Amino acid sequence: MDIGAVFSSIVKTITDKTAKGTKKFEKLSKEDVITLITQNIETHTTCVHVLSAFDDQLMNKWYVDKVSIALKDATDKAKDVYDKYAKNLSSKASAAERKRFLSSLCIANTEFISVLNEIMSNIDEIFTQDTVTIYDTHISHLTVLGLIKESTRVALFTEFLYSYLVKVTNNMAAGIPRYREAFMLETVNDVAKTVNKIIDGDGYFNYRRDIEGIKRHNADLVLGANGKLNSINQYANTVRHFYTPNVLDTIMSALSTLNIFDHLMNFIDDYKVARNRRNRETKEWLEGHVALLNMELSQMDATSPEYTKLVNIIKAYDVKISEYDEEIEAFENGK
Repeated sequence: MDIGAVFSSIVKTITDKTAKGTKKFEKLSKEDVITLITQNIETHTTCVHVLSAFDDQLMNKWYVDKVSIALKDATDKAKDVYDKYAKNLSSKASAAERKRFLSSLCIANTEFISVLNEIMSNIDEIFTQDTVTIYDTHISHLTVLGLIKESTRVALFTEFLYSYLVKVTNNMAAGIPRYREAFMLETVNDVAKTVNKIIDGDGYFNYRRDIEGIKRHNADLVLGANGKLNSINQYANTVRHFYTPNVLDTIMSALSTLNIFDHLMNFIDDYKVARNRRNRETKEWLEGHVALLNMELSQMDATSPEYTKLVNIIKAYDVKISEYDEEIEAFENGK
């Protein structure tokens, strides 16, 4: 990706948002960033726990005996998501996936836990002030926001895909909310790309290399230096050698998260509360899926009271989580 194009995108995105006047663009709070990172670590931890609930043999048996057959018979659009994901994996990531069904996503979620914990350990070096305005924002700040965005994408994709696969093998797929289907289809290629980076290389993101590196070479540019957003463009050629492809990718991801700068009417507080509540509900929801899959693997009668009760619990959580997702999306998209 060309650094000049990235910098131009930064300028255009921020200029467009600040020119609309529909929101009061104020500041980014370090406390808010810490909260979002902590929440994402919790989400990834839940994903890893769920994907590790069964051994390799059971996971592979589930895929061969249940999932692959159910997907062939399915008629909804989501039936093609796993196939698209698997076909976009690199040879190394694909080998991991063949060794254990869904292991590539487990590896990716585990890596994000490590990456986000490293960011947390160095948060005071990245954000030296408690708040920063959009014009005083550094490239390193955008990098962290981009990491949060990509972390969220992988976690949500993992949750939604796992839920769908459990449901499709239990004849429940018709009840999945359509926004989840749309999200999986929209993000499957990007998620596979991220998973490939994690499994193929020396880790998706390296704090010392990717953030300390640009700081050490005085390449951590300020977006609104000299009071002009477009001033960063003139430094593109000077600093291009200090920006890794991963940094450029995360910066582009950050451009869709800029509503975090909006503190008008405490919307950010409502957003954080919604994410917290969603995390709690999601943990119970996914544990319900694990229990349902356990019943399926043990060939429990699908008409038994225990089975029926569990299905109804999952449906109830589906409704709650959908409501939180709607609230979260409204904030992120500036609605």
